[in-house]
Amino acid sequence: MIMPAKTFRRPLLLALMAAGLNTPLHAAVSVEPNRVAVGKAAELTLRFDAPDAVESVSLQPGSPYVLEHLALDGPHPEYQILRRHNGLYLRDASNQVIAFFANQRGHASSARYDFVAAEQGGLQIYKEHDWRHTTPVAGYVTSTPALDVALSEGLAFVAAGQGGLTVLDVQNPEQPLWLGSHQNLGYAIKVSANGRRTAILNDTGVVYLLDADNPAEPTTLSAWRSDSVVLDIALHGGRLFALSADAIQVVDISVETPQLSNQGLDFGQGVNLGGERRVYIENGLAYVADWFSGIHIYDLSRPRQPELLSSVPTPGSPKGIVVRDGVAFVADDDHGLQVIDVSDPLDPKQISTLLTQGLAYTPRLVGDQLYLASHRGGFQIIDVSDVSAPQLISEYDTEGKAWSMEIHGDIAYVADDDSGLLMFDISDPSTPELIGQYFTGAAAEEVVVRDTIAFVAFFNDGVHIVDVSDPTQPQPVSRLPLPGNSRGLDLVDDTLYVAGWLAGVQAVDVSDLHQPRRLGGYDTRGAAWGVEAVGAYLYVMDWWGGVSVIDVSDPRRPQAAGGYHNRGLVHDIAARGNYSFVAHGSNGLQVFDIKNPLNPTWTTGVSFPGQARHVTLHGERAYVAAGDGGLAIVDIANPFNVRWLGSYASPGEVNAVVADAQYAYLSDSRAGLIALDIGDAATPRRLASLAIQANDLWLDDGLLYLATARGVEVLRQTPAGRFESVTVFELAGGAQHISGDGRLLYVAAGHSIITLQRKLPLERLGDIELDSTIRALAVGEQGLLAATDTALISIDNRSPEHVRIATRYPLLAPGLQITHHQGVAYLSGAETITALRPLPLLQQRTRGLAEIQFPLPQSLAVGSYHVQVHYQDGTTERVPDAVRVIMPAFSKPSMSMEAFKKLMQQQQNNRDLFTAPPAQ
Repeated sequence: MIMPAKTFRRPLLLALMAAGLNTPLHAAVSVEPNRVAVGKAAELTLRFDAPDAVESVSLQPGSPYVLEHLALDGPHPEYQILRRHNGLYLRDASNQVIAFFANQRGHASSARYDFVAAEQGGLQIYKEHDWRHTTPVAGYVTSTPALDVALSEGLAFVAAGQGGLTVLDVQNPEQPLWLGSHQNLGYAIKVSANGRRTAILNDTGVVYLLDADNPAEPTTLSAWRSDSVVLDIALHGGRLFALSADAIQVVDISVETPQLSNQGLDFGQGVNLGGERRVYIENGLAYVADWFSGIHIYDLSRPRQPELLSSVPTPGSPKGIVVRDGVAFVADDDHGLQVIDVSDPLDPKQISTLLTQGLAYTPRLVGDQLYLASHRGGFQIIDVSDVSAPQLISEYDTEGKAWSMEIHGDIAYVADDDSGLLMFDISDPSTPELIGQYFTGAAAEEVVVRDTIAFVAFFNDGVHIVDVSDPTQPQPVSRLPLPGNSRGLDLVDDTLYVAGWLAGVQAVDVSDLHQPRRLGGYDTRGAAWGVEAVGAYLYVMDWWGGVSVIDVSDPRRPQAAGGYHNRGLVHDIAARGNYSFVAHGSNGLQVFDIKNPLNPTWTTGVSFPGQARHVTLHGERAYVAAGDGGLAIVDIANPFNVRWLGSYASPGEVNAVVADAQYAYLSDSRAGLIALDIGDAATPRRLASLAIQANDLWLDDGLLYLATARGVEVLRQTPAGRFESVTVFELAGGAQHISGDGRLLYVAAGHSIITLQRKLPLERLGDIELDSTIRALAVGEQGLLAATDTALISIDNRSPEHVRIATRYPLLAPGLQITHHQGVAYLSGAETITALRPLPLLQQRTRGLAEIQFPLPQSLAVGSYHVQVHYQDGTTERVPDAVRVIMPAFSKPSMSMEAFKKLMQQQQNNRDLFTAPPAQ
C-alpha cells in the first residue's frame, strides 16, 4: 500500500523554522510516498528546487517535538495566559481553558469529591458538603508515596514516585479500586490525563506519554525531554503543555513513535527479568522454578540480597518445585517430573525423569508419595521411594486444568479452573475418588488448607474461605475481593499473603474467618505469581520482575526490601550469538536471552568478589573488570549455567579489560596497564605492567590501542611478555574513548569531538563535533554510534573526510557503554538493558535534475518518520511526519480454505502427539 506524495512547501517549513525545528531553508521539499505498508518495498522520492545543494538524506524516528515556546510575560496570537490565586490558566483563541497548572500540588476534584495525593498516605478522597466542610470518605494506600493525581473518565491516575503510575477506578469515589500500574517510568512526580491518554513527568525531566485504554496495563507510546526544567505538565488533544520557569512549551504528541527501543516499556514488555513461578524455601536456601530458564538455587543468608548459587536448565518449562533430603522434584510442564540431586547447591545433577499426562505444574510431597497437579492432565500420584526410578501409582483427569493441589490427611484438594475446588479421597492412592466440590463459576488456581478451613485463590474472584470439615459438603464461609488476580497463597498464623498478579502482593487478616480484611499491599514491578513468607520477609516470584523481597514486619505497610535483580545500574554489556552478558555492579555477571532483541529475557547470573564494571568476551569465556575484586573469569559455554572459573587480585581497581585467546590486558587504577597470561583461567599469571592510565582499551590483531591523557598510544607485547611502544598520536585534551573496525580507528578526543584515523600509521582523516559530552563509542553495521547523556547518535562514516550525524535517538538515561550486535545497540547506564535498533543509512539510488530517490528499508517498524536533509554547506532541514509506515488494510487470505483445513488438522495431530501417554 503506497499513498501519494506529501508536499512541504516554503510557508509551512518557514512556520516550522519559526518554531525552532529547522535551520534556514535551501529549497522547497516534497516527499513521496507519504504512507507505506509495513514490510513492503518502496522508494522514497524527494523533490527540491536545487537538488545539487543536497549532500545526503536520513530518516529520523517520529517523536514528540516542540511547536512553540510561549513566554509567560509576552502576548501570543493564539493563546492567553492568565495568573490566578490558584494557579496558571492557558486559554486558546476561543477562550477555552486548555491547560491549568495548579499552585496546590497533588489535588484534583470531580463532582462533590476532592482527591488528594497524600504522599505516604496514598490517595485520600474527601466529600464536599459545602464550601467550608469536607469529610474523608475513602482512600487507597499506594505502595510508594502518592505525589500527584489526575482524573479522567472515572479513573484516577496517581504519580507514585518510584512506583511510577498507579491507575484506580473511582467511578464510585467512596470505593476506589486498583486497576493497573506502570513501574518503569523513573520517579514519577507529576501526572496529567486527557481521556485515556496520560502523561507522567519524572524527577529527571522526562515526560512519558501512555495509553491507558487497557487500565490494567498502561503502555508507553513515546517520551520527551525538555532542554529546560519542567515544573508541571498538562495534556489537551494532541498536545502537551510543559510549564517551565519563564515559558510554556507546546509539544506536538500526535506523531506515532515507531517501536525502535525498549526504553520506557514496563517490565515484561521491555526487559524480562525471568518467569519465576514458585519457590520452595528450606534451611536458608530458596529453590525457584523459572518458567523460562530452569531451576535457580539462592542463598538467603542475607535475606534482603539473595545470592544465586547455581542454575539448572531443564528440558521443559519449570512450573513448581519441592525439595526433601537434598533431592528436588520439579514439575517441568510437558516434560513431566524431573528429579534433581541438589545436595550440593553449587553443583546440582540430574537423577531421573518421569513423563506424565498433561503439563506438570505443582508438586506436593507427603512421605514417599508425590502428588502432581498437571494442568491439562488432572493430577498424578507418584511413588518416589526410589528417586532414581519414580513410578506412577495412579492419575485422575479433572474436567478443567488442575493448577495446584494440597494434601491434608487422606484428602487431596485440587484447584481446577473449570470445576473450582475438588476434594478427593486418597486413602487408597491407587484409586483416588472424587467426593466433593466447591464450585463458584470462577477459575480456582491455588489452595492452602489449615485444619478444616480451605483458602482458595480464584483468578478473577479474589479469595474464598471454605469450611471443609465435611469434604463431601464444603460450605462457603466468606469471600474477599482483592486487587488484580489472585494466583498464589501463603498462610502464616492469621495473615494470608496473596500473589495478585499485576497488582503485586496483598496481606489479608483472616483471624475472623467470616470477615477477612485486606491489611495492605505492595505493587511489585512484574506480575506476582508465587509467594512464601520467612520471618519478616515475603519472597515474591515476580513474573517479569525477578525474585523480589518484601518487608512484611508490618503487614499493613509492606515495603520493598530488596531482591536478586535490579541492584543498581548496568555498567557494561557484551554479546555473542543469542545472548548478552551484563556487568551489573554488585550483582556480578548477568545473562540475557536476546533472540527477541528489544525484549531481553534473563536466564542466569554469577557472583564473584568486587563490582562488575566492564566485560569482554573471547571464545567461551567472559572476562570481567570487577573493580576492587580485580579480574573475574567466567565460563559462558552454557548461557543457562555460567560458572566462575577464577580471579586475579589486582593491586588497585580494575575498570576495563580486553582479551584474546592467551592474554588479558587490564586497566588498573594503581598499577596502570597489566598483561596477564590467562591460559589457566583458575590461576591467571602476571607477565608485565606499565605505569600508564588508560581511559579506554581496544585490542586488534595483536596491537593494543589505548585512549590516554596524551591521546592514542599503541603498544605491542614482546615474546618476552613486556610492553613495547609502537606509536603515539597526541590529541589536545587527550582521548577518552576508542573503538575501531577493519578500516579505521575512532577516538573521542576531549569531551565532544570524534576523530577518525587510519590505524597504522596513525593519520587523522576527519572529525566531527557533537553538542554534548561523549560517553561511549561503538562501530556497527549502520555506521558509528556515539552515546551522550541524552542521545544515541548514529554517524555516517562512509566518507571519513566528510562524517556527519545521520540520526539522533533520544535516551532516557545516560549511555555509559555501547555494544552493537546483530543490528541492535545495547546500552548500559540504566537499571536494566537499553536496547535500540538504529535505522539503516539510506543509500541514494538515483539523482535527477530536481529529485533524489532512495529505497526505503522494508524492515521499518510501524510509525511515523521525519526526513532529515543534509546540505553541502553543513546545514540541515527536517520535514516532520514525512513518511508513515502503516499496517496494510485487510485483504483476501493468500491461503485457500482447503489448505487452511489441512493446516488445522495437522496442528490437531501435533497436539494429539504432544499429549499422548508415554509408551509402557
